[in-house]
Amino acid sequence: MKKINGTKLKAYQKIHELSSQKELVLSIKQHEEEKFRRKVIADFERKLERIKLEMEMNVSLAKYGWIFVKGWSRDCDMCESTRVYKFQSIKAYYKLEKNFYEWLEGPGYLNLISKDEYDSEHKEPTRSRDRILEAYENGNGFSIYV
Repeated sequence: MKKINGTKLKAYQKIHELSSQKELVLSIKQHEEEKFRRKVIADFERKLERIKLEMEMNVSLAKYGWIFVKGWSRDCDMCESTRVYKFQSIKAYYKLEKNFYEWLEGPGYLNLISKDEYDSEHKEPTRSRDRILEAYENGNGFSIYV
């Protein structure tokens, strides 16, 4: 085996050391960029979504005098409910939104809808569906995993 002289050995060691430093710096840079994205950019995106939402609500208030909203949620027992609401102020909407998400047990959402959608949904303003009960009624109760 060929012997490496001291200068070459030091050069290889320095290359390895610099390579390790480069990986560390790149890792820190990537981490800091992700942290910036989560804290700053995501915050701006949330604010933009709020502005868009309030613009849509103001358009609806100007056009109809009401804000029309559809809510859907599923609780921990796999029971789903769909409901429609209408509000005469943005403040009233935010009050419902706060309570809705505060008491949510599983997935759920609130969406602005059009007056036509509200009129169509309002024929049955609250609908519920119990997925576990449906599975047992259909003879498939064993297929439920919660």
